Amino acid sequence: MADTLQASSEGIATIERAIRRKGWTKTQTPLFWEAAHTSQATLRRFWLGKRIQRETFIAICAAVGISNWQGIAAQNTFEDIDLPNDVFTQVTPLPSQFSERRLAAIVFTDAVNFSMRMAANEEQTLGLIRRDLQMMASVCSHHQGRVLKFTGDGLLMYFTSAIEAVSCALDIQANLADATVNLSDIDIIEHRFGIHLGDVFFSDGDVMGNGVNIASRLQTQAAPGGICMSQTVYDVVKSTLNLHATCLGVKDLKNITETILVYQIGGVNVVHQNSEKLETKPAQPIPIQENLNSPSLPLPTVPEGAVHLDSIFYITRSPIEENCYEEITRPGGLIRLKAPRQMGKTSLLDRIIDYGDCQDYQTIRLNLLQAEASVFSSVERFFRWFCACVSQKLRLPSQVKDYWDEDRGSLVNCTIYFEAYLLESIDSPLVLGLDEVDRIFQFPEIAQSFFPMLRSWHEEAKMTDIWEKLRIVVVHSTEDYGTLDINQSPFNVGLSVELPEFTAQQVKDLAQRHQLKWNDTEVAQLVEMVGGHPYLVRLALYHIARSYVTLEKLLKDAPTEGGIYEEHLRRHWVKLKENPQLLAGLQQVVTASEAVRLETMQAYQLYSMGLIKRHATGVIPRCELYRQYLRSQLFP
Repeated sequence: MADTLQASSEGIATIERAIRRKGWTKTQTPLFWEAAHTSQATLRRFWLGKRIQRETFIAICAAVGISNWQGIAAQNTFEDIDLPNDVFTQVTPLPSQFSERRLAAIVFTDAVNFSMRMAANEEQTLGLIRRDLQMMASVCSHHQGRVLKFTGDGLLMYFTSAIEAVSCALDIQANLADATVNLSDIDIIEHRFGIHLGDVFFSDGDVMGNGVNIASRLQTQAAPGGICMSQTVYDVVKSTLNLHATCLGVKDLKNITETILVYQIGGVNVVHQNSEKLETKPAQPIPIQENLNSPSLPLPTVPEGAVHLDSIFYITRSPIEENCYEEITRPGGLIRLKAPRQMGKTSLLDRIIDYGDCQDYQTIRLNLLQAEASVFSSVERFFRWFCACVSQKLRLPSQVKDYWDEDRGSLVNCTIYFEAYLLESIDSPLVLGLDEVDRIFQFPEIAQSFFPMLRSWHEEAKMTDIWEKLRIVVVHSTEDYGTLDINQSPFNVGLSVELPEFTAQQVKDLAQRHQLKWNDTEVAQLVEMVGGHPYLVRLALYHIARSYVTLEKLLKDAPTEGGIYEEHLRRHWVKLKENPQLLAGLQQVVTASEAVRLETMQAYQLYSMGLIKRHATGVIPRCELYRQYLRSQLFP
C-alpha cells in the first residue's frame, strides 16, 4: 500500500463538518494539532488536498472521530490495491442524507500481517481476503448485523445487540478455525476482532464517534484469532453467552482519553502437524481473577458516594443503562430512578448525564441536598431558587425578576421562565438531572406544586415543540415518601427504573475486580448475608481485598454493632423505632420461619426501605444481615 495519502474533495468536506462540530478551526486550534500529533504546516497540506504521510493522515481522521480513513482518502491513493468488489455487494451503506445518533455494538476486524503478505504476493493475498470477508459478511447478516464499511483488510460491522455482535464474532472465528484443517500455512489468514457497545453517529453515509474509535483500538489489542471487547460489552453478554474470557486489565488505547478494561476471548493457535495437515487448538483461557493481580489495576477504595465514571468497580445492570440512554434521546423524555439508599442511583444518574454530554446535549445536575434550608421556606422561594440555579448552570444570566408575576403563581412563572427564556436560549436538547428529590417530600406544599409541574412539562412535550428539548431524570430514595400524593407526581409517567440488587454472578465479577479469587461457595456466603445490596457488597469486598478482615470474620461480626455494617444497621433501627407499627410488622417477619403476610401499606413501606423482599406467599427478610441484627435488637 502507498506510504502517502491525500484527501478527496468529499473527504475534506466530511472532515470540515467534523471539526465544526468540535468547535475547531482548520489550522488555528492547538487541540487539533495535539490530537492529530502533527503540525500546522502538515494540516495546511491536508486541507489543500496534498499528499501527507499515511500515519499522519489516519491520525488526523481519528482526531475528529472518524475511523474510516479510507472513506476520506482520494481513490487514486489505492491504485496499488485491487479492492474486492464482490465484498462491496454485501455492504449496506447508509443514505447520504441520513443523520442520527444511536447506541450500537460496533465490530472491527483486521487481518494479521496483511501489508507484509500483500508485499510478498498481492494477487494471492487479495484472493484470500476476499474469501474470508465474504464469509464474514454472510455470518454478519445471519446475526442481524450490517456491514457498513470495507477497510481494506477488514470489515466495520454494526449490530443493535451486543449479544449478536459477540455471537457473530465467535461464529466467524470458529468458521476460520474449522477451515484451516484442510489448508496449508500459506492459505491461512488470521484475523483480530474488536467489539464495543457505545454511542455512534451516523452522518452523510458514514459512521463515527467514540464508540467506533474504541472498537477500532480494541481490535489492535487482540491476539491473532482473538476477540477483544470492552467491559461494557462483557457485562452485557457474560450471563447469556458461555464465554471463556481473559481479563487483560485496564488499557490506555491510542487517542482514547478514557481507560478501558479489556476482555479477550480465546485466540486460535494454528499448529502444523506432519507437514500435511493443520490442526486448530483454542488458546487456553486464563481465569479472569488470575489476570486481575496486574499492577495496572487500581487498588479498591472505600465505597462512598457515587462510583466514578472511569471506575472498574461500576457494575452494569443491563438493560437498565441502555434503556435510560434511549429514553433521554426521546423528545420530552422522563426517567424516574428509585431504590433504597446506597443502591447506585447517583452512579447511574452520572452515566446518564455523561451519555447526554456525548450527544452534545446541554446537561444539568442539581442535588437537592445542596440547597440551603431557607430555600424550602416557601413555595415561591423554592421555585425562584430552582430557576436561578438552572440559569447559572446553563451560563445564562438570571432573569427571574423579569419573568415573575405574583398574580400568576410560582408554578406558572417557573413554566414560563423555562419555555420563554431558558429553552429558547439553547439550540440542543437539555438533560436535567434532579438528584435526592426525596428531600422535597419533607415539604408537602412544595412537593404538591413541583412534581405536578414536572409531569406537566413531560406531557407538554407531546404537543409543543419547545418542550421536546427537555429531558428530565428524577432520582429519589424509596425509604420515605412522606405525605406526597403519588397520583399527583411524576412518579406514574415516563420510564420507571427500580434498581435491583446485584446477582450472584455480578457479585463474583465485582469480587474479581477487587482481585479476589473467590469460588461460587464464597460468593454464596456473602450473598446470603447481605443479599446483592451494592453498597454492602462493595464494603465487604473492600475490607477483604485490603486484608483488613477475612470473609469468615466479616460474616461472624456483620450483624453485630462491632461489624462493618454498624452505621448502616443503626440508621434503619432508629427509623424503625420512630414508627412502632412498622417495627411490629418487621418483628413478625424476622422471627418467622416462613413467609409472612402483612397489611398492604405496611409491607409496601418496609419493602421501600429495602428491609424485606416479596415472596410468592408473603414477605421475607431481605437478607440474613437484617434478620439477625433485628432479632438481636428485639430480643437482647
